[in-house]
Amino acid sequence: MSKSKCMALFLLLGIWPSTHAPAGAQELTLPPVFAELGAAANAPPPDLSGRGPITLVEAVSYVLYSNPQLLAAKSRVYAAEARWRQTGLYQNPEATVEIEDLGRTRGGGPSQTTMGISQPLELWGKRGAKREVARSDIDLVRSEATVLSLDLYKQTVTAFSDVLGAQLRLQYAEERLELARQVENAVSIKVREGAAPEAEHLRAKAAVGLAEIGVEQAEGDIRRSSLALGSLWSDTVGLVLSASGDLANVDEIPPAKVLIPMLADNPEIKSSQTVVRGREAGLRLAKAMARPDISVGAGYRRLHDDGDNAVLLNISLPFGLFNRNQGGIQEATAQISEAKAETDASFLRLCRDLMVLCTTFQTQTSEITHLRNQVLPAAEQAVQELNEEYRQGRQPYINILDAQREQAELRTRQIEVMVSRSQTVAEIESMIGHRISSAGR
Repeated sequence: MSKSKCMALFLLLGIWPSTHAPAGAQELTLPPVFAELGAAANAPPPDLSGRGPITLVEAVSYVLYSNPQLLAAKSRVYAAEARWRQTGLYQNPEATVEIEDLGRTRGGGPSQTTMGISQPLELWGKRGAKREVARSDIDLVRSEATVLSLDLYKQTVTAFSDVLGAQLRLQYAEERLELARQVENAVSIKVREGAAPEAEHLRAKAAVGLAEIGVEQAEGDIRRSSLALGSLWSDTVGLVLSASGDLANVDEIPPAKVLIPMLADNPEIKSSQTVVRGREAGLRLAKAMARPDISVGAGYRRLHDDGDNAVLLNISLPFGLFNRNQGGIQEATAQISEAKAETDASFLRLCRDLMVLCTTFQTQTSEITHLRNQVLPAAEQAVQELNEEYRQGRQPYINILDAQREQAELRTRQIEVMVSRSQTVAEIESMIGHRISSAGR
């Protein structure tokens, strides 16, 4: 009988091992947040060297395409699928040759020669249980890859927001430097006219020097944040990038009671649920292992003395008198309870973290609103009026320095809160797997 006919017969009987990989083999399932952002996982983004600012969509697309951790995750999925295919294979048959009474002093040759072959058979659903365990391993590896993709999304948005914040700090530092130079010019005129002591001119020069240091520090912040962003993919480490986005205008996020049901799709929860299913499959396997397998065989025997032939049939069946895998069954049962408890604990922790993040977002938005609409306009107006009054001789120079320092501190605080708010939104999105705001876009 040909091999193809044998395979057809075995398939009809349902005993030929299937080695086809599960649907979606080697493909990573990305959460909806990537599609909602507009990031593409398969299309390589354009070359970033020698070009203008990049957008968040381009940065995320580049990470999806070339991040080494995601490439390693794909390999882990392939390895899990290979293990799944391996569980579909039967044990190899065993061939034996036995020669009896070899080297007799009388009669010359052996009395008989036996050749046989035996095949172990897995019964009681062992193969099916093993394949369920291996299938749950695939699902677990895929869930872990999804967790990794969302973590990389959060890292990318965080690094991108840092670049935007550094660019704003540089802009404000340059404006402060320009203002310090204007004040120095005004002080130098007053000193030449004899309306102010030379000490004020020296202090004005020192203020200009501090402003220049601030510009250099802001430029260093841009380089550092740019390197952190570029390190998320493999081929642009060391390339100084500029970002295009807006940290000021952010959509209001839904309340926590709306977001909490979305945690059901959280990859960490799904991963825990996959672990539960895998442990349940392990329990079924442990129960199946309590029942012994049989081994069937057949052979041919040559009786040399009589010149006769014989056919042999044998069946081997162990007795499960002592070892019925009692400990393995108890262990598998306890592991199911452990996995379910850990799933509940993870959900409670995520709910708590989500509510904290929503509260943090509201606090940050309120602070930014106050700084933008009330505090900063008043500080900027105070600097302008003090500069004018100083030129008219109605204000001491120390008041100008204090006003400029206060304005710089308020601007720095505003940038810090805007960057933190963008990162808070990214953390929420990485928890629910959906885009909820245009923060930093």
